[in-house]
Amino acid sequence: MEVVGVTIVESSMMYGVEIWGCSRHLEPIEQVQLRALRMFFGVGTLHRKASLLREVEALPVVWEAKMRCVKFWLKVLNNEMYEGRLLRIIARQAIECGKGIWVKNMAKCVGEFEWQGIYRRRCY
Repeated sequence: MEVVGVTIVESSMMYGVEIWGCSRHLEPIEQVQLRALRMFFGVGTLHRKASLLREVEALPVVWEAKMRCVKFWLKVLNNEMYEGRLLRIIARQAIECGKGIWVKNMAKCVGEFEWQGIYRRRCY
């Protein structure tokens, strides 16, 4: 029952993360995840984050958000399904120009996971 509760909280927190997941405002969401885990397991704030996440076999929500975001945008940029769509056109133009917070945040996420080679091959 506890894992079901955690899943419900995480699914609500992660709604639309593919769009906003590479932003720098993920720490408050991680705090919500930890607070929910501590409530579900009935432990205090001194209980380590790693052991809570291990108990439910979950990644930190920050990592999950960033991975989902990068995967989504790589799909938009490379999947034939998005050919000619506005989302792909704008994303490619933003990357080519190197302008915008979105491009900088995406590059930072890719760098944190050391996926630079994949990002460069698939986006250019």
